[in-house]
Amino acid sequence: MKRLMVLLVLVGIGALLVACGGKNSTETDPGAGSSSESDRTESTASDAEASALVDAALLQLADFPHGWRAEASDDDEEDVCGDLSEEFDVQAERDSDQFSEGELPAALSAAAALSSDDEAEEALAAWTDPGLMECFADELQSTVEDEGANADASFGELNVGDLGDESGATQVVVETETEGVSVDVYVDLIAVRVGPVASFYLFIDVFSPFNTASEEEIVGSAVARVAEAAGSDVPGDNLEKRAAEAEVASTDWPEAWCKARIGMTRNGLVELMGEPTERDSGRIPLIPDIENIPPDPVGSDTWEVAGSGEYNAFYDTDLKVQQLDGPSEIGCSEIRAK
Repeated sequence: MKRLMVLLVLVGIGALLVACGGKNSTETDPGAGSSSESDRTESTASDAEASALVDAALLQLADFPHGWRAEASDDDEEDVCGDLSEEFDVQAERDSDQFSEGELPAALSAAAALSSDDEAEEALAAWTDPGLMECFADELQSTVEDEGANADASFGELNVGDLGDESGATQVVVETETEGVSVDVYVDLIAVRVGPVASFYLFIDVFSPFNTASEEEIVGSAVARVAEAAGSDVPGDNLEKRAAEAEVASTDWPEAWCKARIGMTRNGLVELMGEPTERDSGRIPLIPDIENIPPDPVGSDTWEVAGSGEYNAFYDTDLKVQQLDGPSEIGCSEIRAK
């Protein structure tokens, strides 16, 4: 199983990071859909400056908690889902080391400095295109099956907040079974643009996803570096901004919380409460057949600022509210649950 997990990490680079995402995984017209020269804001960066921007955008060991290690990634990957360099005008591109804590969890990144902001926008759109995500999910599934295990891969949009000038994220889940053992593998893919630099960050773990708040903090460190190197006023992450907004919104939380209902969607609750101050999209494995506890995995959101008390919402697999747990000082403080 360990070998299988490592292979999935390497396929992640080969299928997406070095390949860097063709606009269509099977039928691509190189250059199709690109902006005309007159529509582009051309980059004035020299090759050396472009290379420095790429280096700044890549993950570094210092971005991770203590206990993580870095090792060189494999340079012999196959471009199975397209090649960014054939699609766009790339000045410099590079992939990072592979970072891990033990064998897993693991993380990797790739970045490209393009000739213009518009070109980078199109590259980001290509990296988050559903066709590419489907190709990537298929490659992960095939890798598992080639190792003699059963596999079923699916993917969907992932909420990790706003990063850089624009960003997007996808989570791929590979359900595996081998020798009677079932393991779910989670691969989170985060694409970010800062000016003419498009970057891609991959996080992989088993049993439960990489914590999205940690992903946002780790990626935010890289985004802050490239923003500073590019002279951009884009914040490295939105954590401070979100904290300030939460401080203002917290006065409305008690009334909003009491309007929340079991069974409402996560989006509906966020519309009431505003963006949570902490998110855990991880699946919490529950033990079945013990005191009738269902085996359904859930995720959670938390709203809390200094002096506000803590509001926690837990979701079922359909992202509908399963439990609400508010602070004791408000009128609807009792735990509400299915």
